[in-house]
Amino acid sequence: MKLLLGILHPFGMLLLSLGSYGEDQILSKYKGAIQNYIMTGYESTWRHCDILSANIYPYEGVPQVTMDLDQIETLNVKSAFSSSACLLVIYDVSSKFDLSTLLEFGKIAINHVRLALVIKMHSGITLEMATNTSNLPYLVAAESQHGMEQFICPVVAEVKPRLRHEMCSPSYLDYKNKVLRIGLLGLPPDFVFTSTGTVEGVNIRLIKMMAERLKFTPEINIAASFIAAEDQVCKLNLQLS
Repeated sequence: MKLLLGILHPFGMLLLSLGSYGEDQILSKYKGAIQNYIMTGYESTWRHCDILSANIYPYEGVPQVTMDLDQIETLNVKSAFSSSACLLVIYDVSSKFDLSTLLEFGKIAINHVRLALVIKMHSGITLEMATNTSNLPYLVAAESQHGMEQFICPVVAEVKPRLRHEMCSPSYLDYKNKVLRIGLLGLPPDFVFTSTGTVEGVNIRLIKMMAERLKFTPEINIAASFIAAEDQVCKLNLQLS
């Protein structure tokens, strides 16, 4: 705890464990489902997602960082949440600029921690106003001031996430019977080009064995660099570390 506080103080933030703010309805209703969705495939044990918000939520034992939305771009996510399994980013938005700020923050933060955005929308803001959402790799759950629910759901093997009025279905993350892009990088014998122009090699054989066992179809592309290989899975702003 002392180490975490030492990291957060230079950013002008405060770590709090309990508070008196009321819980947003969409968070109260879907908190478990949202966490399970973003933690699909996580092999280590985990108990909860940490919280980043301008408010304080009454979850005992859940680390919370409070920060105003207009300061969120100064946050060093890699340092602040280095020991977190996942993160819920919970904010009110009253303008397209606020919505864009949160989405851009998520695109950077996802390089360091699994996350979901939980948004309370005001002043007629809707998720239809979100732009540049292709390859968006995280879930967004939003509720309007009139109680309308919207979700942006990332879907395995689809470039464009789906906009829904119900919680994202776990089936969206199923890879069976789907074509999955795989960016491959290496040297012989990892892969080799045959005289006919096809690609063979140790890694190719392993991928085909895995695909047969797990019931998906691999779309193998030889990448020019590690970053290019990552981009074939999902375009990110920073290199994963």
